[in-house]
Amino acid sequence: KTGLTIMILAFGVTSLGCSHQKKKPKAEDKVDYLTLSQVNLRNHISAWPEPSKVATEEMLSKYGLPQTISEDFLVWNESGIFKRSVVYREGIYHAFPTPHTDVLEQTINYKVPTQKVDDLWAFNGSILLDRTKGEMSSRCDQEPMNILALNLADEIVHNKISISAARKEYQETAKTLAAGNQPKFSSQFSFVSNGNKADPDKEIKAIIPQKREQIQAQEAQE
Repeated sequence: KTGLTIMILAFGVTSLGCSHQKKKPKAEDKVDYLTLSQVNLRNHISAWPEPSKVATEEMLSKYGLPQTISEDFLVWNESGIFKRSVVYREGIYHAFPTPHTDVLEQTINYKVPTQKVDDLWAFNGSILLDRTKGEMSSRCDQEPMNILALNLADEIVHNKISISAARKEYQETAKTLAAGNQPKFSSQFSFVSNGNKADPDKEIKAIIPQKREQIQAQEAQE
């Protein structure tokens, strides 16, 4: 398999994977050079399923070229209001609120109380939580639906909305988006998400001595 690597530099884009490297573009050539790089990226994903290609075009139009390119995914770091956006080659079928393929995963810094984890998953199985890193992600087929899901997740965490009401609002807003309108709740966050939310947990120092005592007791019995 042939991979394509694109390195984004401060003053241009370098495309590797050909038999030679392009020279650094002049200012007047910059637009053509970037366009050529996007063409190379589109060639790279030409065999990807249609939902993944559509999501890639959406990300390209908003955030430019990704920082990481592989055979299976593309990554945009610090993409707008998100800490990270990832488009996957292979999506996951999701029936809620209507059948679609989850190919776009977008992440923010967010600390979810452990007692709210089940509530978030009851609301939407494509809400992803990483307690140790302090991240919450939403996975869908388009960015507005991810913003909507994370806004509703925040309201569930803060007891502003019930699970059933959140699911209903998610469904109704999806219909509005499909009709060509974009409510504010699906275009920007209604809460502030910044700073380090990581939770490394606590070391249980008593585990090692306890195991040592158990081993010594077993050896004495033998």
